Amino acid sequence: MGPDATYPFAWSVYGRIDGTPATFESVVDPIRFAESLADFVAALQSIDASEGPRPGKHNWFRGATLRTYEAQALGALDGLRGHIDVAPAHELWTQALEAQWDGTDVWFHGDLAKGNLLLEDGQLAAVIDFGRCGVGGPRLRPRDRVDLALG
Repeated sequence: MGPDATYPFAWSVYGRIDGTPATFESVVDPIRFAESLADFVAALQSIDASEGPRPGKHNWFRGATLRTYEAQALGALDGLRGHIDVAPAHELWTQALEAQWDGTDVWFHGDLAKGNLLLEDGQLAAVIDFGRCGVGGPRLRPRDRVDLALG
């Protein structure tokens, strides 16, 4: 069953894939799960990306440089001022901005959230939802790192 008429984004279903969404508790072997997911990412990145979609509105600018998120990150740090020592986080952000990707752009999935990783018998069986995929540097937004941890 898909979203109703109030859902604001385009969506589609191409075929049913059996499996259950991944959770920390449902993964039988976390090491094997991580290896399988890494194999998937490596295979995806090995596909020629020369004519793939660049970062943009269609994928919420995933694959773009960190500067895309600079105003948002600095705003978040300002909001945390007085609650935590933001100096180390600000320094890390500055260092991250200075890092350069000097390789070839690659395909990325764009939403490796636990709900898009399907398990069968506790093992990775499929990766679904390629609606935010595209080509760019092989980096993740900070929020994506949380999803990868199945948190």
